Amino acid sequence: MTSHNPKIEILGQERRRRWTTAEKLSMVQETYEPEVTVSLVARRHGVQPNQLFAWRKLASQGAFTAT
Repeated sequence: MTSHNPKIEILGQERRRRWTTAEKLSMVQETYEPEVTVSLVARRHGVQPNQLFAWRKLASQGAFTAT
């Protein structure tokens, strides 16, 4: 009887990135430039497109401004 033991490679501990409000707003502003897509900006900065859409929504609601 043979057993199949797949090799598992552990690359390291993943950590969440923290973006400052200024960085988020900068990325959001890039998405509104002509001839630029959200996907392109996301790839450029290593962010998921859905995260950028969420930040765009928050920015439009004024959530990134100081109280």
